[in-house]
Amino acid sequence: MKAAEAAVACLDKKSIQELKSLASPPPACLDVAKGCLLLKGEKKNFAWGNAQKMMNNPAKFIEEV
Repeated sequence: MKAAEAAVACLDKKSIQELKSLASPPPACLDVAKGCLLLKGEKKNFAWGNAQKMMNNPAKFIEEV
């Protein structure tokens, strides 16, 4: 749990904005975005576009994570 907390602590708005601006992110980023969508209750739409919508407000996204 401490490792997860440390990983989230290093997130900032600029990083999330950069990530969501990618047209085709690396596969590892897609996997993490899919995991976040799953944790937020998404059951079907794991497309990158839906992940970008999830990160639309970077500050809120970081707070939720």
